Amino acid sequence: MATYLLTIEKNRDKTAYRRKELYELTRKPEMDLRAPLAMARKLIDKIYDPERPELATQRSASWRMAIVSFLPDDLAIPILGKLKSMMDDCKPVSDDLLERMA
Repeated sequence: MATYLLTIEKNRDKTAYRRKELYELTRKPEMDLRAPLAMARKLIDKIYDPERPELATQRSASWRMAIVSFLPDDLAIPILGKLKSMMDDCKPVSDDLLERMA
């Protein structure tokens, strides 16, 4: 039982560390958008296993936040407005669509 609890604690520590890495990820002005998004995708895949469908909502929310976070404000604000209006109209918004809009 103790071994099992230690294993769970170890996995939780890894996840917390990776979440911290994701939140501290930054984009330098000269960087292309793809570079920080690739790093964010890699971290999101480590935090929320793509093989576990029950984590799809968390993966999607993290990915959307990463996309919007790395955009300049003059692009992010209109995209957020459009995203909100689509959600208010109950239109589905896929992560791919949001990525293409960015």
